[in-house]
Amino acid sequence: MNITQLGEEYLQEAERLRRRIDELRVLLKSSRGKEHLQLERQINAYYKMAEDCYNTGTYLKFYYTEGYLSVSKNYRI
Repeated sequence: MNITQLGEEYLQEAERLRRRIDELRVLLKSSRGKEHLQLERQINAYYKMAEDCYNTGTYLKFYYTEGYLSVSKNYRI
């Protein structure tokens, strides 16, 4: 495995996390009380994990692209 492939794996994991967030948001609409708070916390944690995976994956995937790091900005989900 090379650095570009590793970056792609991080990006795939970010996408899996975004899909899971979408599933949890559906459940959040019908939840109440403690369950609602737990789902909100879980969703917030997944957002952060997805953001980290996306940023790491993008960094690795384009590591050897000349000039990329000097002009790139972190992506916020």
